[in-house]
Amino acid sequence: MLYRMLFPETVWRIHSKPHTVYLTFDDGPIPEVTPWVLDVLDHYGIKATFFMVGENVLRYHDLYNQIIAEGHQVGNHSYDHAQLDSQTCAQALADLQKNDDLLQELRMGVTRRQALTRLARRCGIQEMQLFTAAIIQADKLGVGMAQTLEIQSGNMREARRQRAKEEAAKLPVKILFPTMIFIFPVMFVVVLGPAIVSLINSMGK
Repeated sequence: MLYRMLFPETVWRIHSKPHTVYLTFDDGPIPEVTPWVLDVLDHYGIKATFFMVGENVLRYHDLYNQIIAEGHQVGNHSYDHAQLDSQTCAQALADLQKNDDLLQELRMGVTRRQALTRLARRCGIQEMQLFTAAIIQADKLGVGMAQTLEIQSGNMREARRQRAKEEAAKLPVKILFPTMIFIFPVMFVVVLGPAIVSLINSMGK
């Protein structure tokens, strides 16, 4: 009930005929399962709704086109299947919006190259721009997508590793001033305090 109050424009229920089953499939499209599902649905003349992950749509764009061509519906299942409950509300909504924009562009007939270019422009992140540029280049040259994604994932891991090293190198400088301000005075009092008290007592005698 709370979700319906927060998102009043969202469709939560629809009027349906009795004894009607609505089939939905999540996390696709993926080549290991989606083609088989489409074959079974086609055999029995059934239409379904596929809730898609944006990264998979870009990776297996032909399967996305097949789903649309065979008359099925598509829905938003986040862009990269992140755990939305571990994100802030703004982060979760941004992730869903990114995937929604992608699906909208593809529905309107925008090519994958155009969708990737616009995605990189919207994100404004250098790593995403490099990633989409590599995907577009591989598509133009006919290079295997799996090989391209493997190389790009390795590059991204290396970039994250380098950023972690840079942050680790800055850590001693960042903690120097808090240490001098908060820790050293306490240590001074703990170590020298008793000695000063003993000295004062000796001088008093």
